[in-house]
Parts: sequence; structure tokens; C-alpha cells
Amino acid sequence: MGLGLVVISCLLYAGLLLVPMTSFSTEGKVTLSALLIIFGEVSFWIGGMIIGREVIRRYRKALDPRRWFCGGK
Repeated sequence: MGLGLVVISCLLYAGLLLVPMTSFSTEGKVTLSALLIIFGEVSFWIGGMIIGREVIRRYRKALDPRRWFCGGK
């Protein structure tokens, strides 16, 4: 899910390249650009937090310094 949100944010930013080609008024283009940027940032940060939590949860045992030298249980 986290990776999907990061990919969606990239697509939203890529959508900015298409905004000048739309038939909206100047105000509409500015509004659309602002919305794409806001939603792109929100989806990127939420996806990053989800990915970060999964990585920490998955590798918690390997990152525990108490288990490095004693071969821990």
C-alpha cells in the first residue's frame, strides 16, 4: 500500500506536465496544478510513513543490538 501511494504521487506530479494542454481557464489550470501538488505531497508522505513502518517491523530483529554478538534467541 505504501509503495502504491508513492507511485501515485509520482503520477500526480507527472500530471503537472499535462496541465498546460488542458482547455481550462487560467484560474482552472492554477487550481488543478495546486491540487495535483497537494495530493502528490500528501500521498508521498503517507506512503513513506507506511513503507517506513513495514521496514522497521520486518527488520526489527536484525536491528536489535542485543542480538548482534550473542546470537540471540
